[in-house]
Parts: sequence; C-alpha cells; structure tokens
Amino acid sequence: MKNLDLMQQRRTEIQQRLQQAVADGNDDAFSQAFTDFTELIQEAVMDEAKGLVQAADSVVLNGRGVRQLTSEENKYYQQVIDAMKPAILAKHFRISMWYFQNCY
Repeated sequence: MKNLDLMQQRRTEIQQRLQQAVADGNDDAFSQAFTDFTELIQEAVMDEAKGLVQAADSVVLNGRGVRQLTSEENKYYQQVIDAMKPAILAKHFRISMWYFQNCY
C-alpha cells in the first residue's frame, strides 16, 4: 500500500505543473505533466485493484477454512522471503558452477 499523503503531494505537484504549463503555453511541459498525471492515476487504480483481489482471495480462503495471516504476519514473511532470495540464488549458482566444472 502506498503512502496516501505522498500520493496527494505528488498529485498536487503535478496539477501545479499542469497549470503552469497552460499559463506559459508550453506544450512539451504540459505533455510531460499530463503523462505523469496519468501514470499517477494508473498507480492508484492498480493499488486499489490489488487490494480488492487480495480481499477477495482472503474471503475465498476463509470460506474454505484456510487460516489467514494478519497483515503484520504477511509483512514479516515477505521480508524473510526477500532476505533469503540472494542466499538461495547464490546457492543455486554455486551448484550450477560445480556441475559445469565437474560434469563437462
């Protein structure tokens, strides 16, 4: 989930850039600011959709009797997974290197 205050701040800054570009008659600045604005809207829509999908998944799993993790538990386990990725990749790399050195 994105920080809503930061998103609001970005939206305000982009709107100011749009207004300034219109006042200056600068088509390039307007185009860039408008592109930034559409990307901000896209991010907000995607975040909302991800939240709805996650909520729907939780309802389905709960209906099946599967225990759901709390948001704090989800965050913890995601951090554990992210921390382990480099170690797992390094292990697979070492195994691959050993295999190629000894088998080819």
